[in-house]
Amino acid sequence: MLEQKLEKLMTILQELGSVAICFSGGTDSTFLSMAASKALSKDKFLLIHVSSELIPRVETAFVNEWIEKNNFPLEIIKVDPLANKDVARNDIERCYYCKKAIMEVVFEQSKKHGLEYVLDGTNCDDLGDYRPGMKAANEKGVRHPLLEAGLNKAEIRILADRWDLPNWNTPASACLASRLPYGMELNSERLRMVDEGEEFLRQLGYQGCRVRCLEDGAKLELQVDDYVSAAENAELIVKKLRKIGFKQVLLDLQGYVRGGGQVIEKK
Repeated sequence: MLEQKLEKLMTILQELGSVAICFSGGTDSTFLSMAASKALSKDKFLLIHVSSELIPRVETAFVNEWIEKNNFPLEIIKVDPLANKDVARNDIERCYYCKKAIMEVVFEQSKKHGLEYVLDGTNCDDLGDYRPGMKAANEKGVRHPLLEAGLNKAEIRILADRWDLPNWNTPASACLASRLPYGMELNSERLRMVDEGEEFLRQLGYQGCRVRCLEDGAKLELQVDDYVSAAENAELIVKKLRKIGFKQVLLDLQGYVRGGGQVIEKK
């Protein structure tokens, strides 16, 4: 079954002919990019990475490193989503407005290079989530070849491991705006604090962590297996996060919950 899905994916890519791939640097888009490199000649695909204050620095760093190693065609587009008031006010439709603006730029870049389709790494597991950004992508005409081939996240990880992709088992990520509750305005300072806080926790060995913004502090979501270590490092963690700018530091005993920061802020 898995081999049939992979074969279907390669057929889809070959039939599309020329593509621009939205390349975040996550497992899904990395796998899709490698598949495109196997299905198409190098002049028929382009990876497009959007760099902004909403994107963790570690993701852009991976993109640059992996592209240089594989010599794939890449365009890095810098955007300023905070300049869009519909994005900055951070309501429940924020992702829709952000993705809509980004897709305009991506399609423009794709057209500039003479590429016919724009693709992203959406897979079958994404269908059950609240994803207003997918609505914006669909409205623009973005294709989802991993979804079309019937691949889910676990299957993508198996294939990515087979192809020796360095991030085959990397925990899922999301834009930094997802660390703030809906209704809390996005600004450069809050996004910086979140990014620096999570980078520090990763350096301590806590993978798949989240630093959720509260009104006056941070709520840390870690993997359950990391609780004991976090308790042992509590003084170090609190000191660092206060230096970053958080007034208080809390640990959520529920652990990491996908989308756990996207609740309505209580006024």
